[in-house]
Amino acid sequence: MFFGGVDIPSDFDAPKPQSLGQITSFGHDVSSGDITVLTDRTISIKNLKYDGAGPGEQILSDLL
Repeated sequence: MFFGGVDIPSDFDAPKPQSLGQITSFGHDVSSGDITVLTDRTISIKNLKYDGAGPGEQILSDLL
């Protein structure tokens, strides 16, 4: 099941920090503040919220 996500722009330029905005929620009251890609291995998610009622939690990333 998928409850929220953020799109990584095709013109993403690592390793300079880049803001991606906020999570788009698809359920379970998922929300966040600003999401920033800091390096090719580090993502900062401010104020991540989730109601805890889903079947499982995972954070997946697909930076190509």
